[in-house]
Amino acid sequence: MVFCAAFVLLLPFFFIAIRLTAFQTLPFDDYTSFILAMDGRLPEFEFYSPQGYRWAYFSLGFVLYKILPLLELSKMDGALSFEVLRANQALMAVSFVALHLFFCLTYYLVKNVLGKPLLLSLTTGFIVFFLSLPMAFYGIDPLTLAFTTLLLINLDKLMVFCPLLLLSIFVNEKIGLLFGAYFALSILFNKVDKALIIKSMVSTVAVALYFLERAYFAFPGYEYQTDITKFFERIAISLPMLVGLKGIYMNWLPLIILTVLSLAIGRAKLFDKDNILLSKSLIFQPSIFFILGMFTCSDYGIGRASLHTLPFFIAPLALLLEHYTANNLLKPNIA
Repeated sequence: MVFCAAFVLLLPFFFIAIRLTAFQTLPFDDYTSFILAMDGRLPEFEFYSPQGYRWAYFSLGFVLYKILPLLELSKMDGALSFEVLRANQALMAVSFVALHLFFCLTYYLVKNVLGKPLLLSLTTGFIVFFLSLPMAFYGIDPLTLAFTTLLLINLDKLMVFCPLLLLSIFVNEKIGLLFGAYFALSILFNKVDKALIIKSMVSTVAVALYFLERAYFAFPGYEYQTDITKFFERIAISLPMLVGLKGIYMNWLPLIILTVLSLAIGRAKLFDKDNILLSKSLIFQPSIFFILGMFTCSDYGIGRASLHTLPFFIAPLALLLEHYTANNLLKPNIA
């Protein structure tokens, strides 16, 4: 019932996304050329980095491109071809399905993994979904959020978690980095056991496999992203993107929200050194990926880079909501 209800409630996003991206009224990652190249319509097109390595996204888009009929846009002036519009629509369909799965997987994690009540699970799902909206139109990001949440659900199942983490290099290279950073910090803050060591090693292998993939295919573009020697140079280029109203809203605000949330979780004493889902590593995750966004010159997407850590907040956020709700219910009614 939750799965179906969420599908109906979120369906308007699909139609909104098609219009906004087709008319190019907002910034988004345009992978339409990848789909058209796979269909043989752009024979001279050369895949480029890092988008070209995210096979899962545009491959799923290619399948939907072949299946879905085109929804006509009455105000479209014909500047874009029929096939470009179909490809864009297919990619927005992937984003919609991924956002829907992200909500449902968030609900499942809270309801079934943490064993929390229905209302708390739904509330957590809606809050996390709302926080993810700045990433919603970037296509690959909703798929990344859903896949990361799926990994967190299977965190204690090594035989499922490890292969999925290795396969994440075909979804988004940031997933391996997300878990690598999280596990590295968890070794400092959590009880170290064999499972944590294995997960840390697998996340390292996933990152290494991505660089091997880049070395093998050698798609052109964004070579500086793998050049550590240009770290400070890239940071300097990104600094102007952090000032002004737009810089504050798009880059600083996501980091501030997540940092305040992590501090609230810490103040409520909900971090647990025995539970990897509740690791104190969470406090540092957003800042690490904020810096990563600066290094990769993500412009006004630096804050979006920190939002990739959002799935790691699901479990502690649910406990934080439960904590304050329980405290309010237990307060005596003085009146």
